[in-house]
Amino acid sequence: MDPRDLTVYKSPFPKLRLGKDYDGGYIIAEIPDVKYSILVAGGISYDISFEEDFLKKYGDVNTCMAYDGTIGKLPVNNPRITFIRKNIGSEENDTVTNLYDVIEAHNDIFVKMDIEGGEIPWIKSLTEDHLNRFAQIVMEFHQPFTDKEADTFKKLNKTHVLVHFHGNNCCGTRNYKGVVIPNVFECTYIHKKHYLSVPELNTDIIPSDIDMTNIFGRAEIYIDYPPFVNGCSYTDTPYRNIPDELLNAYTMNDKIHLHQMFLDDTKRCTTGVVWDNNMINDYCTRFTVENIQNDQTGSTSYGNESCLLLLNAFLKYEIANKNIAVIGSETPWIEAMLINLNNKVTTIDYNVPEAKYDNLECKDYFNFFENNTKPYDAIITFSSIEHSGLGRYGDPLDPDGDLKAMNTIHRNLKDNGLVIWGAPVGKDTLVWNAHRIYGEVRLPYIFQKFNDIEWFGRTKEDLFNNLGYGDLYQPVVVLSKK
Repeated sequence: MDPRDLTVYKSPFPKLRLGKDYDGGYIIAEIPDVKYSILVAGGISYDISFEEDFLKKYGDVNTCMAYDGTIGKLPVNNPRITFIRKNIGSEENDTVTNLYDVIEAHNDIFVKMDIEGGEIPWIKSLTEDHLNRFAQIVMEFHQPFTDKEADTFKKLNKTHVLVHFHGNNCCGTRNYKGVVIPNVFECTYIHKKHYLSVPELNTDIIPSDIDMTNIFGRAEIYIDYPPFVNGCSYTDTPYRNIPDELLNAYTMNDKIHLHQMFLDDTKRCTTGVVWDNNMINDYCTRFTVENIQNDQTGSTSYGNESCLLLLNAFLKYEIANKNIAVIGSETPWIEAMLINLNNKVTTIDYNVPEAKYDNLECKDYFNFFENNTKPYDAIITFSSIEHSGLGRYGDPLDPDGDLKAMNTIHRNLKDNGLVIWGAPVGKDTLVWNAHRIYGEVRLPYIFQKFNDIEWFGRTKEDLFNNLGYGDLYQPVVVLSKK
């Protein structure tokens, strides 16, 4: 699949959500004067809320054909819904139907499909004449990232226009050909015949105001970049205030306390950073095991306690003679500690330092790390994750920038690898645009793909209960990959 085949366009008609709250509801376009001949629904399970809402709205639709081979009957009887105990696919037999007979008997069909991956072979089996009979399609796609999906979306785009996109927050995201895409997503297509002019690109942030999370209590997947959203990528950072349309996303619907502390550190990312050998040698001389243990490193950005917490984690978990990545470094103090323990170190940053030093290389976060295929033995991130997506350093605004960064770290870590993690922990606070403080609300999302093995410094419970809003303390946490 080419990500550009998921380009979203503005709907020429209002949108409406039908079905129950959370998973089971879908967004449709209210096309005026359309006369749907039939609703074809695939994948019922134990929920017909969408079908019932649709039939209430479109009273002149006499028939809904509902298909699902995994259940014995509908959860609720409805005289306007005919149940067929078959799955939908590319064949026609006793247990599977390709729907050709139904399609060829109707025009202006409304199609609603959630068939757990069966959508791809079914679409591939359809002819262009079949697709032209669909006035509107609402469909959930399940991890369509292999070669077999290559032409599926091109085929749909030949007859229809994608007017709504929503990521299902059940299953995370992936970086696919340079674009972060939800693994499971819902699409609404309307037939091109309903457009009187050339479709315009979508500029509205995803999710929309009428979307709902599929999994209650789990963070939405926010998208503000092409091909889904065009012309509104929030790259002109930093922003002194959070854009109104992103406020709920950043505060998790007011669950995160908001403080103001505006910082503009973009100059650090527009001027070249050079770590010459004299500088690195100086750090390696200062940040030895003995100097750290005896508080003899000299002036440091984070104080000797942070150095000692990191060192204790490195020594206890044998972070030595390994291949290590360090995420986000303004100066090579952590790199020096790791080099002194005979590690091979790769620094990952938005603004890549220039360095030529044994056992140290520096790589770009976006171009290298998000597409890297050689995982690391361990990954170190200290005072970095909490800044991701806030725009302070010139990075694009992204309410889930920190969660995406942790997903990228997870993907770059060996199965038996460790993450040594440090960031502010206390009561959930967004100190705009300086940093986040992770508490009982957001920290579980940060660690959702990891097990926290050990905390160095103050405990999680102590920090949650005894710090005030905005108070800053950075423990060191050892994480293993789930």
